[in-house]
Amino acid sequence: MLLRLRRRLLAATLAAVASAGLVLVPVTPAMAACHDVGCNGLDPSAHCSTTSTPDEVGYWGSVPAATLQIRRSSGCASFWARGLKDCIPSVPNPVAYVRITRQVYGYYGYYTSNQYYSPQVPCGGSPVWSPMVADYGNDRAQACWSWGYVYDPPQTFPEHYWSLCTDWIY
Repeated sequence: MLLRLRRRLLAATLAAVASAGLVLVPVTPAMAACHDVGCNGLDPSAHCSTTSTPDEVGYWGSVPAATLQIRRSSGCASFWARGLKDCIPSVPNPVAYVRITRQVYGYYGYYTSNQYYSPQVPCGGSPVWSPMVADYGNDRAQACWSWGYVYDPPQTFPEHYWSLCTDWIY
């Protein structure tokens, strides 16, 4: 009896939604599992999908060739950095990382509020990405690439190691 009642209620609800012209779309975890500050430090491949690539830069005429992108998800209101590297096996390949920086505008100008780093960028065109930073309010984001040349953690690299950067995206 209770099962029949549930089925009738479901059928009536679906009929009402259909007659109103609404479409039910299943929500997947990757659609928007987080939003702005809730995404800080999270893996974009597990929580969001890319809706735009506002800027892309690279070392395309060199060995190894490198591509750096800053990506944005409007559903998650977040940015992240994405990097790819093509290498030649017979040529020594420096260690590479990407990072994403979020700066907020305050009383004295911009200050860094979040900065995250990717795992080491592998050879062969397999992409890596940084964790996400929020996109809201008076902020801006920038992706940067580093040829580390050392095996220290990227958080310890001096600023001049981050030599290839996208424009600041507002």
